[in-house]
Amino acid sequence: PQPLRPRQAVRPLVHGQLPVSYTHLLLIFFIVYDLLPISHPEFFPFGSQNWFSDWLRQIALLANGLIDVYKRQVMDIQAAQGESRRRGIGRYTMGLAKAIARNAGSHEIWLVLNAHFSESIEGLRSEFTGLVDFNRIRVFETPAPCFEIIPENKTRARIAEKLREAFLASLNPDIVHVFSLFEGYIDNTVSSIKAFESRLLTTVTLYDLIPLTNTKAHLTSPQHISWYFRKINSLRRADHLFAISEYSRSEAISLLQIPESTISVIGLSLIHI
Repeated sequence: PQPLRPRQAVRPLVHGQLPVSYTHLLLIFFIVYDLLPISHPEFFPFGSQNWFSDWLRQIALLANGLIDVYKRQVMDIQAAQGESRRRGIGRYTMGLAKAIARNAGSHEIWLVLNAHFSESIEGLRSEFTGLVDFNRIRVFETPAPCFEIIPENKTRARIAEKLREAFLASLNPDIVHVFSLFEGYIDNTVSSIKAFESRLLTTVTLYDLIPLTNTKAHLTSPQHISWYFRKINSLRRADHLFAISEYSRSEAISLLQIPESTISVIGLSLIHI
């Protein structure tokens, strides 16, 4: 039998052949591998652009979400270098980054490290031997010191954020994942989202919002408060968040008004994949 074109396969669902009661019980996601029939219609049979566009519109009506597949994935793993490396965040970063690299298939995995933690670089290169090509583990440099517990470092910190984002953009990523955004207050970790390069499609791991719910106990000075809420604003600019628990997800939705469609739960058990 001839294979169904996407629009032929989806149309029965859109037009009601899937029982209505099922739509209340199921979450339906479609994987979209690329948009080549739209972006490069010259490579496809005449009319492909129209029926592919029609297919996208139809699944957008039916699906709870679309899962895209990105070719070049850049992972910022500074959380495995700075102060967080000694905490659960550091262990989680390494576990998940390795899991992604092991299951990358034909996708390019790139890692980004911070030159200010030079003592950790060779060890991390060794950790990813056989998982990530040596030439795809890149190191960026910025002015230092830029840790923001010292107010005089604020200007350098803003410059460092822009330099890091420019460096990320130079790698031509399809997507950037930041394993820990709330970094850089007591060390030279540099993190930001779209502070300079708004075209970077960026996702972030969200662990918790504890300082936001108990500010007096966790934010100890005016500069600490300023630093934290700047990170919160940066978090809001992310294209998608991956919360480590349903509780963290619900907090982000209720406290930050993060749209439900832009935050997912990714369990800690995924580090063992």
